[in-house]
Amino acid sequence: MKKILVILMMSLLLISCKALPSEEESFEEYEGETLNFVVVGEIPLVREENVTFTKITLEELLTSDISSYDGVFITKENQEKASDEQYKDLFISGQCFILIDPEKHFMKFTEMELGYVRAKDASTYGYMTVFQRINEKEMRFNELDLYNDEVSDGHIEACYSVLFDLISDRRNES
Repeated sequence: MKKILVILMMSLLLISCKALPSEEESFEEYEGETLNFVVVGEIPLVREENVTFTKITLEELLTSDISSYDGVFITKENQEKASDEQYKDLFISGQCFILIDPEKHFMKFTEMELGYVRAKDASTYGYMTVFQRINEKEMRFNELDLYNDEVSDGHIEACYSVLFDLISDRRNES
């Protein structure tokens, strides 16, 4: 009788421990039109095959025609240098910029008198900051967070998918 009870208890335990589907599996991939980006830093790993990246240096960014791209990624390790005065005209050009895991507020790129050190910390902002100057008085920006603020490959990939949807929607507005 004891053996039957133990087997029954073990069976119930195994049934109750059945793996639930991962939350990451429910995140949808971007399936829209092909998007093309310039990246200052390492090219991100994404799930989407309809998104292309071209790696470029900050110096090359100054002399390249980036208007044909859907946006410019600036990785965390390049953001302080990118906030130098010599790059200001790029950030107010109307191009869409994406800061990956920013340490400082995006305004440091458009308001040079702030400087990188004096700019507000971005610790309360998202994993990605997307900004684009529309005209002299209008700036459009979004902050994208990781799901539950948890860093994992799946959550980062999902954040990129949301970003690609956002960029595609903006492109279709024009």
